[in-house]
Amino acid sequence: VLALSGSVRARGEGTGGASPAGGGGSVVVEAGTLSSIGSIDVSGGDILDSYWWPGVGGGGRAKESR
Repeated sequence: VLALSGSVRARGEGTGGASPAGGGGSVVVEAGTLSSIGSIDVSGGDILDSYWWPGVGGGGRAKESR
């Protein structure tokens, strides 16, 4: 049993320059039961500078395995 009441983050890094933002990471949860009021975030990084648009980071993957 995994009881998650906080957050697990594997987010990509944001960028403010002429480089693209990082992609999200991966999270694998191996538990018979997952009980959660928290969150798992594997989203890509944000563009922090509106002048350059090199591209936002792609999302990662979250997987539950029993």
